[in-house]
Amino acid sequence: EARAVELVASQCATGAISAAAVLVRRLGGAARPIAFVLLVEACCAEDVPSMALARATLGAMSDAGALGAASVGEMARVYSALIQGHGALAQLDRAHAAFEEGNGWLVQAAREADAGEGGDEGSGEEGSAEVRAAEASLVAAMVEAAAPHPDGLLLACSLLEEAVGRGVVTRVDGYYEQLIHGHSTAEELQSALDTLRSSGPTLGRGYRASDATIASLMRALRRRDGGLAEGA
Repeated sequence: EARAVELVASQCATGAISAAAVLVRRLGGAARPIAFVLLVEACCAEDVPSMALARATLGAMSDAGALGAASVGEMARVYSALIQGHGALAQLDRAHAAFEEGNGWLVQAAREADAGEGGDEGSGEEGSAEVRAAEASLVAAMVEAAAPHPDGLLLACSLLEEAVGRGVVTRVDGYYEQLIHGHSTAEELQSALDTLRSSGPTLGRGYRASDATIASLMRALRRRDGGLAEGA
């Protein structure tokens, strides 16, 4: 099994994704969860992400019983990859759907972690910390996917506000700077900020950005402009 994982990793790293997919399919139930994870990541990291193959791999992972055997960290990698792949294709709705799907899986993992609190001392705490770290990684992937999308700033800000409220994310400056850098021109960024202020287009459940979030974005923008001025 270890040798098979090494071979899958090598094929994915060298771009031989079709060969890796054939190998994982042949392994079936004998494949470790990480083999499926590596294949999904490789599919989503292509210049033109192969999202159909990535989804098929996730389905095969479930059929092989590897989904239930995967760790929280491995599943976070799977859903982060799906989010990034759809983001690279400018499919914001699908990226957000993968984000929500991943969070749904993590909710179940969190319930199991809470149940573990009745077992060995510290086991529940460690499980909860792992789930929070996984949730934070999904938020980071979603912010990165949303940054360059015309409607992404509003969605990402709303998700950040929710994550901060739940204690999943504690420091947000880096996220806001990432959102700003996702807009290639000052005109694009100004248009996005105007949309936030006017509570314009919404996505999904009708997201709105708070005044505090807009203020944080403006502070990040001033820091960026200050850095550009110093480098001029």
